[in-house]
Amino acid sequence: MWVKVLSYALTGYTAIKLKDYIQNVSLESSISKAEDRVYRLNTQHKKRDMLKMQFREKIIETRGTAFLYKDDTLVTTKSNLSAYLKTSATNEYLSIWDKDLKKCRIEVIGCLEGKDICFMKLLDKNKNHSDIKTVDRTKIGEHVFAASMPNFEPSCQIVHGHVHNKVDRGNGIYYKADVHLEKGSNGAPLFNSSGYLVGMMVECNHTGISYALTSEEIDDAYKIITGKRDIKKEEQIPKF
Repeated sequence: MWVKVLSYALTGYTAIKLKDYIQNVSLESSISKAEDRVYRLNTQHKKRDMLKMQFREKIIETRGTAFLYKDDTLVTTKSNLSAYLKTSATNEYLSIWDKDLKKCRIEVIGCLEGKDICFMKLLDKNKNHSDIKTVDRTKIGEHVFAASMPNFEPSCQIVHGHVHNKVDRGNGIYYKADVHLEKGSNGAPLFNSSGYLVGMMVECNHTGISYALTSEEIDDAYKIITGKRDIKKEEQIPKF
């Protein structure tokens, strides 16, 4: 009898260990694929300040993260590009690098009024990617990870956390999560353990609580920008 009990216990233990191993392998594969989609974004603009009765120009730099959403379409937050969009600057003020720090050329496709999201066309691609897979529903407490490039290094920062809840912030639906990201991580994609896109990071504070625009909001904004969905009266596309 004790032999059977021990046998069942060992079988159950082995099954648990095997399940954990498969989940870890799946997570590592998801992280590797996510890293290939992440880009580092820099914008620069000149600002004139009055100092001792004289105007002084200084360069203001904004760092951010973007990721490949479709085969040749990048997505990031509109706040990452706010200065660039306002000044109608040329591309010399807007730079983007892949994870190997190779500089890429892009074109801004468009963004939506009132939503912190912007789409760009990637003109230089090192490899072809399939369209990103998104998930419509994410459970409270589910494990997630964000992939960002906040620093000028040939590496991607991976930060893990869990979803707290889903909130309506007036300008869209967001996930609230305990993903503590560095400055320059806005625009980073948020994935679940299976590698499905959950959302895009738009805000992180010193407490480690972050907000991510849901993948449903991203999908819907893309359909509007590309003309695949009718634009409602309250939705406006600013012209650049």
